[in-house]
Amino acid sequence: MQQSPYTEFIERCDGFEEEIRRESAAGKFTYAELEENDEDLKKLQSWFEKIRKLDFYSASLGDQAQMKLEQCATLLDAFADQVFNAQSENATINAVPSGKLPTSSEN
Repeated sequence: MQQSPYTEFIERCDGFEEEIRRESAAGKFTYAELEENDEDLKKLQSWFEKIRKLDFYSASLGDQAQMKLEQCATLLDAFADQVFNAQSENATINAVPSGKLPTSSEN
């Protein structure tokens, strides 16, 4: 039996979510990872639109697939926040002269 396009799409969304979780657990909060994940989300969005255009009968999995896509976008937004926070912290540490962090008496 052939797999529904929505079923395959949902499985890919699950893979996307797992990838974000793995990168978060490993602390890979870099702009390169964010850009790569953003591209993957754009591919999912484009693919979803193509599936929707061919869904003349409003397949029951369509709504579930849309919810999964929205979850992926939300997860990527949270990952982006972590990336920006990590990069901001790195910039602050690198901006301190001679690599020393200020003590409470220097503030």
